[in-house]
Amino acid sequence: MSTITYEVWEFFGRGDPFFGGSADDRVLYETADGGLAFLRGYEAHGLQRRRFHTVLAALAIGRALARPGAKLSAVKFTMPA
Repeated sequence: MSTITYEVWEFFGRGDPFFGGSADDRVLYETADGGLAFLRGYEAHGLQRRRFHTVLAALAIGRALARPGAKLSAVKFTMPA
């Protein structure tokens, strides 16, 4: 049996910054002090992405921590047994 978990991704802004846009997308990580924060990839060096066992749990935590106006997505991961 495989294990299914979900990560929370936060999407904020519009358009690719390389082309003048303001997009700033982040993933929810466990911080070094035990907290949770949406971080950019380069900010999260050595940290683990936070995974949840249900979509509802992932999105509930994501909503509590997301920036105002951000969109959220729960991304499904399946780990083989």
